Amino acid sequence: MNDLYREYILDLYRNPLNKGVLSEYTHKSHGHNPSCGDDIWVYIQMVDDKVKDISFEGKACALCIAGASTVTEKIKHMSIDEISHLSAEQVYQWLGIEMETTRIKCVTLALRTVQEMIG
Repeated sequence: MNDLYREYILDLYRNPLNKGVLSEYTHKSHGHNPSCGDDIWVYIQMVDDKVKDISFEGKACALCIAGASTVTEKIKHMSIDEISHLSAEQVYQWLGIEMETTRIKCVTLALRTVQEMIG
């Protein structure tokens, strides 16, 4: 990972987007990555099968927090169908990184948690 992307990941870790509990949510789900210890909760407010608002909270590594920040930002206003077709590769593109196979679960934990929740 080059220095520019590394700094971007660290900035999202230090200043995460959409972190906290929504005041009103229709869905809540827990995601856990036992290999790294990442532990997050995702909150979604759905209206007419679309994400009106989304947030997350928890304790996790920098890659997981950066992934959760990016996923929650990008899927706002997406439909359940659109979200169900997202892949790990899409998250890497959003972050602008190539990912080692050992860290895939970290970066994609929020996406997997959302997909399981709405699936």
